[in-house]
Amino acid sequence: MGPVRRPLLIALVLLGWALPAAFPPGAAAQPRSTEPVGVYIDRGIIEYDDRKYAEALKNFLEALQIDPENAEVRYFVGIAYLALDQVDQAITHLEKARQLDPADLDIAFNLAVAYFTKEEYDRGQPHFLFVHGKEPRRDNLGYYLGFIYFQRKEYEKALAYFQENVSSDVRFQQQNRFYTGLTKHHLGRDEEATRDLEEAVKLRPDAPLGRTAKLFAEAVAPKPAPRRYRVEVRGGVSYDDNATLAPTSRVLELRTQPRRSAAEIALLRLEYDLVATQPDTLTASYQIFSNYYNSLQNLDVLNHTWGANYVHRARLGTLPAWYGAQYSYDYLELDGAVFLSRHTGTASLTLFENDSNFTLFQYRYQDKDFRSTNTLDLRKESRDGQNHALGATHILAFAGGRHFVRLGYQFDADDTIGADYRYFGQKASVGFQVTGPWEIRFQAGYDFQFRDYPNKNALAAALNKQSREGSFVQGAPFNVMRRDGDHTFTASLSRDFPYGLSASLDFFKERNSSTFSLFDFDRNVVTLSVGWKY
Repeated sequence: MGPVRRPLLIALVLLGWALPAAFPPGAAAQPRSTEPVGVYIDRGIIEYDDRKYAEALKNFLEALQIDPENAEVRYFVGIAYLALDQVDQAITHLEKARQLDPADLDIAFNLAVAYFTKEEYDRGQPHFLFVHGKEPRRDNLGYYLGFIYFQRKEYEKALAYFQENVSSDVRFQQQNRFYTGLTKHHLGRDEEATRDLEEAVKLRPDAPLGRTAKLFAEAVAPKPAPRRYRVEVRGGVSYDDNATLAPTSRVLELRTQPRRSAAEIALLRLEYDLVATQPDTLTASYQIFSNYYNSLQNLDVLNHTWGANYVHRARLGTLPAWYGAQYSYDYLELDGAVFLSRHTGTASLTLFENDSNFTLFQYRYQDKDFRSTNTLDLRKESRDGQNHALGATHILAFAGGRHFVRLGYQFDADDTIGADYRYFGQKASVGFQVTGPWEIRFQAGYDFQFRDYPNKNALAAALNKQSREGSFVQGAPFNVMRRDGDHTFTASLSRDFPYGLSASLDFFKERNSSTFSLFDFDRNVVTLSVGWKY
């Protein structure tokens, strides 16, 4: 085509409206050498300059009837339709113009803008890239390409295009600054993001986008570094109606023994961040927990736990991701004597699909060392061994996390020295939280774990043998093939108060249904506690 100067269409898709383009000075007065096609085009350009797009279109269509294979005429018809927000008709004529003159940059650019207006970014991108290869500094081209890559969450590419953008229109300048800030936020560069968003506000502070940019700038601005150490203290009272896990049926006279008791609980937890950077956190912790029964002192618990927790914040593909590694060592005292010690290692991956959805994948290894003697001195009753667990939990959050729903599944296997405690287990879990008036949180959860013990139970067999030999063994004979279905229900009401204080009322119920009646039990615990965090 000849050196005819054309209007530049400007579309602000984010705000849902488009701005008609203006011709460069003198464009409407340019003569045409062809009559009468040139006459109709000149009239159309004058009408277009006056923003009389319907009248301009009539003149361009008159020219089209005379010369339908003219790329220039097709181009003008296309941009007139675009100004009238008739995007499909615009695309039809601009596509035809592109076929007639595939090298023309104005046609390619405006065709890309038309597809962009329809949010058909994949169809518009090749035309934008064609123009970029020939004229990378064209007005607003960097913004369009940056926005397309931003939509795809390819933030590095998006930022490169936003940063090279050139624009003579303050509205596009604000748009470009705004999305530059959002892109840097997604890349973890919040200090730079805040500066860009603040610049976007200054460009047009009273515009809707200016007010939006101000809110985003306040939200992403780096906050003062949190303190490296944290302290939590909690204390309370509880009531347990089956602390001894006595069977639901009459087995070995266990139901005749005391099993109910009130108790006092106390917890102290200390944490210190050894490393605290934006991508990485390494935290050391110590916790001591005690549970003292008023009526069953032989079941008093004192548990010490030392731990380390590492988190690396990065991305997995296009998704924000947290990679975690945890280690803990704890030992538990029962009635003043060491009952159990454990080493636990966990590897985790948390993926944040969006602001409301995230998924935790987790593998846990645990090595257990029980210090108590085996029941009936049977080696097969040894609980020492290793546990492997692999699972995932998905959380759907609402209202910034005030409400949520969670779903989870876990497979685990206990590989113990004693065959009686080896099992393969599967657990499903559901739960939710609702935050109500006065910021009172109500949480409820239900877990079901099925455990399959593949070996014949030596304890059940030994008790059966004693019964056959004439001894009275209450509950015999017992099933030697153990299968457990463990139902756990939890519910709580909690509320935070000023100065780091909190209060919680918790209910715990466990119903373990087992084919070996010794392990078939029901238990209910109610706890009222208050806490303080610093």
